[in-house]
Amino acid sequence: MLRLRDVPGSQDVDGDRAYFKGRKRKFRFVVTGEFKKPTRFSDIWTGQAWDRALLQLPPRWLVELGVSVFRRIARGLRADFSSEKPMALSLLASTMQTVHAHSAEESRQLLASDEAQRQLPWFVCPTADVPEHLPQLTERLGRTQVSPRKRKTTLMNPEGMSSDLYFQPGTVYSFDAYQGVFDAHKYVLDVGAGIVVDISKHLDEQCIEVMATNGNDEYAWCFEIWHKNVLTNKNA
Repeated sequence: MLRLRDVPGSQDVDGDRAYFKGRKRKFRFVVTGEFKKPTRFSDIWTGQAWDRALLQLPPRWLVELGVSVFRRIARGLRADFSSEKPMALSLLASTMQTVHAHSAEESRQLLASDEAQRQLPWFVCPTADVPEHLPQLTERLGRTQVSPRKRKTTLMNPEGMSSDLYFQPGTVYSFDAYQGVFDAHKYVLDVGAGIVVDISKHLDEQCIEVMATNGNDEYAWCFEIWHKNVLTNKNA
């Protein structure tokens, strides 16, 4: 489920309006599913990775400001915007606002009962938030519950605990992410302090993606977000 503020053509206009009302958020996605094979937390990355160099990069200080803004969202962000294959990636497990895991069998039983509205509200109501629940991590830390902030700091290092924990088949994972920096309607980054960057002229006919990958051209998911300015701005 993908929500983009003020973008025409939505299939759930009322839901978008209800979700964004009173919030500064401009973008939200929720992905729910199972992994086909055991996969280390440290092997799945999310963010942006382009095949061609970016064009007409802004001044270095502005690029660094943008990176610092995104590091507030994605702790452990690894970014390189000046290379021939620029990227900005962080571990999926440490980047999402919330992560929820439960057994696939349990989810099937709940969805077939009256308990889905109470225990899996985001399955039923698309404006509902996904609650934090990652038993693998709570058990590893010896706690009854772990906050999203604690999860992010614990799992942001690919050489740390994230290399010992696995996404497992038979478990349904829900990943909830939102932010107020990328405006898909205008295709700009609002990095704060009144600074707005038109990214369409820098992408060389490449797009922004919502994705999770192992870095070897294998994707857990990938949704492309295009804008007409990405194509018309190339030679501007």
